[in-house]
Amino acid sequence: HTWSTMYPYFAPDLARAESRLQKVLEDVRVADADIVALQEVDKKWFELLYEPVLSARGYRATSWCGKSGQTQEGCATFVKRSMFTIEDECAIRLTEL
Repeated sequence: HTWSTMYPYFAPDLARAESRLQKVLEDVRVADADIVALQEVDKKWFELLYEPVLSARGYRATSWCGKSGQTQEGCATFVKRSMFTIEDECAIRLTEL
């Protein structure tokens, strides 16, 4: 993994995805935002963590939109169900413009 090279000042236990992602979820909880837009979201973590946790907190996820190519990262948007009704959605990749 490249964390120790890219971020040598970063404590190894904090570099673990499980630790970092819990901090993201805590920031979302504290902000109590009506709309949450995240980038660089790994599809695995979208499905296993973000979508179920935020759904339980009253958010609805739009479809995960991945980057083009081999990476499994992309963008994820969540809206509070009490504030918004999603009637339609369209994922646009920059390579498609």
